[in-house]
Amino acid sequence: MADFPALPSPASEGVISLPIEALLDALDGPPQQGPRDLAELKPLLLTIDVRSPAEFEAGHIPGAVNVPLFDDEARALVGTDFKRKGRYEAESTGGV
Repeated sequence: MADFPALPSPASEGVISLPIEALLDALDGPPQQGPRDLAELKPLLLTIDVRSPAEFEAGHIPGAVNVPLFDDEARALVGTDFKRKGRYEAESTGGV
């Protein structure tokens, strides 16, 4: 399976890509047999999803808790600034 890409960060030293199976094993333990059914995932760890409520609603790991960094409107503003003006303006808009 594919890896989750490491998020770019100025302090990314020590950040590695995590294979999806390793993440799922950490969340739910190793599969009993056959392919894993994500709809039946019963997380062993608390999974916090910091995306906006609309992004979370569009799809998330079963059992994840949404603690958004931005509401939907703020997320749209940051995304628009990133697309039109670049990373620096988007970070300024988002308060990074």
